Amino acid sequence: MRIVIDTNVLISAVVAGGNPEKLILFVAKNQDFQWIVSDYILGEYKRVLGRKKLKLSETQKQRWFNL
Repeated sequence: MRIVIDTNVLISAVVAGGNPEKLILFVAKNQDFQWIVSDYILGEYKRVLGRKKLKLSETQKQRWFNL
């Protein structure tokens, strides 16, 4: 199954943890799913994760960038 993860869903997973994070990690690690992402979407993920108001550590950002 092909999956596109909306930026808002990704940010919710990063900030809130819990179920949203578990769901995204499940999709990323499960071979039955293909996380569809373009260069534009990756750029959007990175721009939004880099916003100062989210107060994410470099470790948190890198964890998601490397996913």
